[in-house]
Amino acid sequence: MVFIKNFTRFLFTEGKKNNIINLSAQMSYQALLAFIPFMMLLYNFLNWISSELNDKFMTTLSNFLPDSILDYFYTAAENTINTPISTGSNLLIGFFILTVSISAMFSLLNSLNRIFGQKETRGIPGLLVQAILYLFLFLVMILFTIVFYAFGETILHYLFNLLNLSQAFTVFLTAFGILYVGVVTTLIFTLIYMFAPKQRLDFFEALPGGLFVSIGWIALLFIYNLIAKPFLNLTTFFDNIQGPFSLCILIFMICFTLALGGVINLYTITKKQNEGMTTQND
Repeated sequence: MVFIKNFTRFLFTEGKKNNIINLSAQMSYQALLAFIPFMMLLYNFLNWISSELNDKFMTTLSNFLPDSILDYFYTAAENTINTPISTGSNLLIGFFILTVSISAMFSLLNSLNRIFGQKETRGIPGLLVQAILYLFLFLVMILFTIVFYAFGETILHYLFNLLNLSQAFTVFLTAFGILYVGVVTTLIFTLIYMFAPKQRLDFFEALPGGLFVSIGWIALLFIYNLIAKPFLNLTTFFDNIQGPFSLCILIFMICFTLALGGVINLYTITKKQNEGMTTQND
């Protein structure tokens, strides 16, 4: 109870000090600009590895996202496939996609530095490499998730049939899939929280924020999916705006969760430092 009280007070204080809502809105703006280009980049990335992964990717998304948001993924895929362009235009579009995607990573770096009260002094080349690395980590996180759905389902289905446990297959696969995605995303977000601030954190200092974001994102997608499908399809008029409206809400909540993860890490570090000072005084 004391922990919840202290953490809540710390959260409100830091939220007001750093204006977490505004930071989340700034990240959301950059993420919205990069959304369709990033989906095109992701589609090409998966298609370069295997066309089957693309099909599994879209199938997986259809299980989590409402149709209003899923349409944007189909739009990005159609633009990637059906737009006839030359090699030069392809390179130009690729550079644009990479630029806007990296800008979202820059926004994340700036927001975390502000939360930790650190002034950015790293050079542009170093930040650029770091932003590209984080973009690659997001791609890897998605890839590992799709690989599980592409190959893990087939392997587990065979094992369950072999052991005559096929009735429990769906429940087990769902639980194992959530655990798998949770572990992968926790590790990736922990790495991001470790190296994104100017003063790097150790693994266990960054782990609470990574775990929070991982659980928060999974819960957010499930809760949002339950709310979006029954309540955001009210009228023909609202159908015209529910896609952009729900997409903005979802991306803002994702960015807000990322910002809160940074605050959680700051709380654990501050608490550790205060306990160390108390021990020295004693």
